[in-house]
Amino acid sequence: GDQFDIQQAFITLPVGGGELMFGKFATLHGAEVIESPANLNFSRSFLFGYAIPFTHTGVRYHYAFNDMLNGHIGVNNGWDNVTDSNTDKSVELQVGVSPIPMLSLSVAGMMGAEDTATGDSENRTLIDVVATIKPMDKLSVVLNYDNGSQDEAGGPGTDDAKWSGIAGYLNYVFTDKWSGTLRVESFDDADAYRTGTEQKLTEATLTAQYMPWSNTIIRGELRHDSSDEDTFVDEDGVADDKQDSVGVEFIYNF
Repeated sequence: GDQFDIQQAFITLPVGGGELMFGKFATLHGAEVIESPANLNFSRSFLFGYAIPFTHTGVRYHYAFNDMLNGHIGVNNGWDNVTDSNTDKSVELQVGVSPIPMLSLSVAGMMGAEDTATGDSENRTLIDVVATIKPMDKLSVVLNYDNGSQDEAGGPGTDDAKWSGIAGYLNYVFTDKWSGTLRVESFDDADAYRTGTEQKLTEATLTAQYMPWSNTIIRGELRHDSSDEDTFVDEDGVADDKQDSVGVEFIYNF
């Protein structure tokens, strides 16, 4: 009742031809972002929810070498920590490349100590790759791969935990008002560290988007989730290895 969270709050200063940021800011990882209008689907992917962090608090520097190459480097308190939970910092590095107009590629990495199940701080690493391909004006293909690990996840002397996933998005703009997106993905929580269950999750989502006005978005969505373990609950309250959902979203941009 006495806590609240600000998504981003930072100061940007021009330094050396680039931008230096101080404060709290969104992560560099992932194909999806926190703000719904910037995503292609209504619901978020497993990769967004389990594979990557959301925000960081620290210092970040961005520099654009030219139209084809830019990058970020930063030091922060770690995964979603405004106040650091240990005495170590995490380092982030991202490189963005656009060698041709139809292709853009982002490769990001992060490494630093994070608290384990017993409260000890051990190294956590993450590699994130996002490729966006536009073979034609109306068609976009986005591919996202994540690979993460937590050293000694259960405390000193225990095994490392690993997780990985891949997602693909196919977006087609039919008219100025109508578009559709198909998302398919697989997330492997091999050591039950991110979801709490040793499982492999898969999902397929079909989203239709209608924009009656330039500042208004209406989305309808069908989604099917499945797991190789009974981690979902059906309408009778019985554990199941799959679930289906329907979603509707209305967005008005001010």
